[in-house]
Amino acid sequence: ITVRDVLEAAPMSRRVLEYACRNAIGRTPHQEIQRIQLDEAKRLLEQTDLPLADIAVRAGLGLPSRLCQ
Repeated sequence: ITVRDVLEAAPMSRRVLEYACRNAIGRTPHQEIQRIQLDEAKRLLEQTDLPLADIAVRAGLGLPSRLCQ
């Protein structure tokens, strides 16, 4: 999921979305998406024996190298 995906589903401008997210959760939409993706990758690493490539894809990160950034 990307910020663009959120904007397609939400009837607001990017600026309004950024402002609302910062006020509600203290993070930008992009930061929150990354947090959720990394939390899911962490959960998969701890609870499964999946290869890193599969974990990256299932967590929405795409490439395994994104787990190392």
